[in-house]
Amino acid sequence: MRFFHVQGGANDEVNGYFESACGHREIEYVPVNLNTLADLLVDPPSFGDLLYNSGATTLHLRSEALLANEGVATFYRREDGVFFSRAGGKGVELFFLERKGLPVAKTVYYVDGDRRRLSESVREVGGFPVVLKAREGQWGMGVVMVDGFDSLVSTVEYMMERGERSLIMQEFVEHPAILRTITIGDRVVAGRRIKRIPGDFRTTTMQRVADRMVDAEGVKEVSPDMAEISIRATHASGVDFSGIDIIEASDGRRLVSEVNFPCIHAPTERSSGIPVSALMVDFLLEKSRRLSSEREGK
Repeated sequence: MRFFHVQGGANDEVNGYFESACGHREIEYVPVNLNTLADLLVDPPSFGDLLYNSGATTLHLRSEALLANEGVATFYRREDGVFFSRAGGKGVELFFLERKGLPVAKTVYYVDGDRRRLSESVREVGGFPVVLKAREGQWGMGVVMVDGFDSLVSTVEYMMERGERSLIMQEFVEHPAILRTITIGDRVVAGRRIKRIPGDFRTTTMQRVADRMVDAEGVKEVSPDMAEISIRATHASGVDFSGIDIIEASDGRRLVSEVNFPCIHAPTERSSGIPVSALMVDFLLEKSRRLSSEREGK
């Protein structure tokens, strides 16, 4: 049995975790990068092998799809899930989660330069301040807070002049922290609480800074309501593994900010002491055995 790991960027920590977990289980660890893909296609994954992609670029996703042969165990809940890109762009996934009944911040999913619609959108999300988000970008880039209508109009016009066809508007949620939970299958295995950075409201910036902090607050167990939200959001996204970012609002609400698949789980593993990578391998190993059993029963 082999574990094919499509490596995402420079993340030696994650690679080491997976290689160690495979070694303890007598599973061959096969690192996959864009330079070795052609060679691996000569002897690609076969029925019973395991596959996980740590990268989020188009090339990483295409590499994963090329390796996902029949009977290869992945974290996709549908057998053919790897071949379908999840709804992309900021707002689309959030809209889908809201339709599934998951708690999210008040959001207007289409905002342009029309001043009447801008005024209506502000009322819909509860008034100023509001948060504007570009549909592309990561780590908080393209996310701004606006506290008045004059500023809103000029900001929207500027962003659209820079190439944005439409924007997303959300209520500003005061929050002291966000919780990153790690879901595998039907349970939340670990978490990490990340405090708000003074002078910055963006949750993704908090996550990026905390990823470099050894002393981030690890969470071994999360409350039942947080676990339920995390599991529901993960499964609604069509996968059995994810990192869910939940806003812990000052008014007591718990709001899904983002579903991350794949996700950077090494900081949570490090700070919580929970062997997340090993649990991921165990889940895929059990799924592989189940697929083999179902095949033999046919």
